[in-house]
Formats: sequence, C-alpha cells, structure tokens
Amino acid sequence: MPLNKSRGNMFKSVGWTWNPCRGCSHNCLYCWAAAMARRRGEDFGKPLLVEKDLSIKFPRDGSWILICSSGDLFSPAVPDQWIHLILDKINRDGYGNRFLLQTKNPERILRFTNHLVDPRRYILGTTIETNRDTSAWSRAPPTWRRVEAIIALDQFDHFLSLEPLADFDLPEFLNMIKSVRPVAVEVGLENYTSFLPKPSPEKCRALLISLADEGIPVQVKDSLKKYLEASAE
Repeated sequence: MPLNKSRGNMFKSVGWTWNPCRGCSHNCLYCWAAAMARRRGEDFGKPLLVEKDLSIKFPRDGSWILICSSGDLFSPAVPDQWIHLILDKINRDGYGNRFLLQTKNPERILRFTNHLVDPRRYILGTTIETNRDTSAWSRAPPTWRRVEAIIALDQFDHFLSLEPLADFDLPEFLNMIKSVRPVAVEVGLENYTSFLPKPSPEKCRALLISLADEGIPVQVKDSLKKYLEASAE
C-alpha cells in the first residue's frame, strides 16, 4: 500500500506514512530500512521514485503523515525534480492533514521553501542522536548543522527525533533541543543494531526529567522504556 497506517516502532506522533521515494545516501550503520533493502538485493544508496504513489488520496483526517519513512527525501542522492513532484502533490491535495518532512539534511530544505506554500501544512523534523560527533556511524551532516538549519526555518513547526539515542552531554544536548523549540520530541534507542555508544539509564532519566521541566512534549519509545525498566529491576 502506498499510504500506510503508522504502527510498531514508527513515530507515535504520526498517523500515516507515505513513501513516494525510497532510499537515502547518508549510510547510517543503524538504518533498518537500508538493512531491509539489502535483503531485497536493492541499493539503498540510490533512491527510487515510486511514481504510482504520487496519485494516492490522502485521508484528510487531521493526522500527521510522515513523508518517506523508508528513506530521506532531502538526502544528497535524491534529485531536485523528485522533491518538486512530491511537494507539489502535497500542496495540491494535502489539505486536511499535516506533513512531516523528517530529514538528517535540513539545510537542503532551505532551497525549497518557495515550494512549501502553506507553512501550517508542514512540520519540519530532524534527528539528533547526540551532541557529539556522529561521523563514525553516519555520513549525514553533524547534528549541530541539522539544528542550525531547522532553527533558520522558523516559520514552520518543528519536530525532533532523538532516536537512536547515543551517549551525550546533558547540558549541551538539552540546549540543542531547546533551541529548536519543537512541538514534539520522540526518544528511543537502537531497535535492531548496537553500533552506537549507549547512554546510561541514569543519564536517560535525567534527560527526560529535564525535557519535562522545560515543558517540551515528549514521547518515550518502547525501546527506551524497556531499557529503563530493566535497569530498575
């Protein structure tokens, strides 16, 4: 199905996922979608446009629709033309929903702001696994650059995924999150891999308490809940 009801390990803020483009060139070692593509014999680093999915009907139920849950629409390997096609579809037929553009390369969104004709229709999201260096497990831009780009897109609501969460420095990491002023944050650990340095349960709890103290809406993913529950036994 080109439009899927969100379930399982997907963002809890999201009602539906839509995948008119699959693939990504960030080469994140922990990426579940890349692992699935390899099992199918596909090259995840060469994105694919699913043209038939550009004709789907959106549910218009007020929910969030995540664009390209099986890739990153703004990764360097995706042609500009494909992005134009997808944004034009949303602008033409997307009333009644909000569309989450989730990317580890939000700097590229700055080149497409003229195509985001109704800021109320879009939520711009990025992933920040840590405040530390991520180059050992990903070719995506550093997290501080992702944050700077999202902040520059201040006419839109913002979303942050802290998943998979890697070890971090609490004061610096919290300041990064606060500077984005997200309408929602989701926090989780690696689901299927173990490439990242994992923060201690105590540090995770301190982060969640700090976010709550700042009044930032947080969804805790099952992977983190189980980790914290196990540490309390």
